[in-house]
Amino acid sequence: MQCATSLVQDIAGRFSGPLPGKAAQRDMASPDRIDTLFAPAPPDAEEAAVAVLLRPPRGRRVASPPDWSVLLIRRNTYPGVHSGQIAFPGGQREDADKDLWHTACRETREEVGIRTEHMRRLGPLTGLYIPVSNFLVHPFAALLDDRATVRFDPAEVVDGKFVPVRVFDPAQAVMHEFASADGTVRSAPAWNCGDYIVWGATAMILAELYRLLRP
Repeated sequence: MQCATSLVQDIAGRFSGPLPGKAAQRDMASPDRIDTLFAPAPPDAEEAAVAVLLRPPRGRRVASPPDWSVLLIRRNTYPGVHSGQIAFPGGQREDADKDLWHTACRETREEVGIRTEHMRRLGPLTGLYIPVSNFLVHPFAALLDDRATVRFDPAEVVDGKFVPVRVFDPAQAVMHEFASADGTVRSAPAWNCGDYIVWGATAMILAELYRLLRP
């Protein structure tokens, strides 16, 4: 592991304490989501889990957490509301999954080829309900070790890249307009990461991660 043990323990401790929660997610929510953000998910919501995979800078044994990078992927094009979006590895919970962490690990292995034994679980972030797909998404942060290798499944993932956490300061976001599957145009805060425009649920999860990892 490239990070000092004490630093990793400190970061893991932040996930075990009170989380920034919905207040942090709100920083990157579209205006039409803010009123419903704090409402409970409906009872028929489908459970899903994603892996927020962190990696320290190469060649540096100790680095400030905002200098760690997080893996983002671009989903393949398919008939669905999340087609082509920038996301985390993850997906719907299956009956065989013993818990939601297992869901996140299984989906990570299937989509980006990273094995569970190469992931050190840090802890959960705040769950987020996505109305357009009726998913209640549970994010789990994990630190990748030096053995972790990424191999994208072309059936599900077009490409992916690691982006430094410091990029995801909500104060640096800009408003964009996005067309929904039904043709509705909505405005939402987003980050420009080269050819990736990061917004929506992914951005809301990253806003909480940024608040946890910043000095």
